[in-house]
Amino acid sequence: MNNTQAIKKAITICSIIAIVIMAGIMIITSAYTVFAADDYTHADSIGALHVGFFSYIWASLRYMKAMWMTWQGTYFAMFLQALLSPINNFGMPQLRIVMLLNSILLFVTVIIFIHTALRNIGKENAYVKWLVSALVVFAITNYSVYIEIYLWYSGSTSYSFPLSMLMIAMTAFLKMPDSDKKVHFVVALLFGFAAMGGTLCISAMGCFAAMLICIYRSLDKKTWKLKSNIVFAVWVLGALANTLAPGNFRRQGIILDLYGQITYTGIKPIDAVFITMDTLSQQIITYVTSTNIVFILVVTFVAAYTMNREENAVDVKKVILSACGLLTPFLLLFPYCLANLSTKMQNRVDFLVVFVVLLSYMQFAFVLGQTVRALTTDNVRTVSALLIVFALFVGLSDRYGFLNYAERNVVTSLMKGEYQNYYKANKEFVARLDTYEKGSDVIIYTEEGEFPVPITYTFNFYLYDDANNGVNKAIAHIYDFNSIAIGWR
Repeated sequence: MNNTQAIKKAITICSIIAIVIMAGIMIITSAYTVFAADDYTHADSIGALHVGFFSYIWASLRYMKAMWMTWQGTYFAMFLQALLSPINNFGMPQLRIVMLLNSILLFVTVIIFIHTALRNIGKENAYVKWLVSALVVFAITNYSVYIEIYLWYSGSTSYSFPLSMLMIAMTAFLKMPDSDKKVHFVVALLFGFAAMGGTLCISAMGCFAAMLICIYRSLDKKTWKLKSNIVFAVWVLGALANTLAPGNFRRQGIILDLYGQITYTGIKPIDAVFITMDTLSQQIITYVTSTNIVFILVVTFVAAYTMNREENAVDVKKVILSACGLLTPFLLLFPYCLANLSTKMQNRVDFLVVFVVLLSYMQFAFVLGQTVRALTTDNVRTVSALLIVFALFVGLSDRYGFLNYAERNVVTSLMKGEYQNYYKANKEFVARLDTYEKGSDVIIYTEEGEFPVPITYTFNFYLYDDANNGVNKAIAHIYDFNSIAIGWR
């Protein structure tokens, strides 16, 4: 084994170990998810507690339709919200299983998608696939503690589960030209249509990515790819069903009137464009100044430049379409800004923006690295050495180190037993709800240890002193109380 092969093997092994550690931390932590906020209001609205299997499937479909008509168009997310709802079925043991599945599925599908996207770089460059995968996993686990993705049931059904569906669909979509198997076409159709029924942010980025792939395939082969365009058309139809749902317009009016203190006068796409540009620019500046995203992009460029390639031709079509892909974060964020007319970023949306900024910019950096390699074939060794030195310089000068890693805080909380104790306290609280008298006005006294004490790095459960709060009313209805509220002696 020569030095080059040894380095590649070392990069592969280190990348795999890093992925296992980083993903493993969040997977373990997700096992300590508790019921909170919308988990209860959705469970109450579903209207089916501990019923038979087929009755519950029917109730889930009814709920999906009701939400589509009155609150939001996310048909798949709302069906999943009802279908997997632990409150309506098997309680906290089911919640643990669902949230473990959510986090495992997310990491696995993202890694498989990356490997599929880089499938044509050759076996000798497999280390690049693992390196890129490790960089992406690092960002989505360490730039922030994404509690609304990994540690909140309702967040997972609208964001991370649909994102996993999109990763599966995109993987199948990318494999379609390389295989005559109908399974890739069917998977791309079904899982893509499901993904379009998640948050509109995912619908927008999914459709745009599929459109760019269809354009590239048509230009590359100079033929109209029927199956690819059918998949794209089905995804667009799903996104339209999500976008044009009556509930979206009703919800926006309610939210703006009650919380934004703005009188609802209809959708404002022009305002939303400027708000999106402002929000995205703020986020990108934050990523550049507060994370190691520049280092990740430089490493991606260097990896693409230094890897061995049989062909070194410049693919102008790929360069142009990769540049167009840089618009994906804007298109992802636009539906969110259109609905909220605010630059305030929710934790779960921040996760999507980080993920898509990273993928789209890394894609461009990778293609750019390949292109520069093709243009400098006579000086590869010299340029490679200079690029590696530059990457090390960027990595050492960005002031982003171990103390900035979000998972450091998560691990500290795990080692102190904070997640474990909080989960135990919530489990005891849920069990205690069954002991209170039906039809009574239940008062929970916090100073007597009757309510779990919130911790820092999770999605905490809150009950309020106002019995008319939505969460309070939902819990009261689920457990057949007249009311429930926080109280003090």
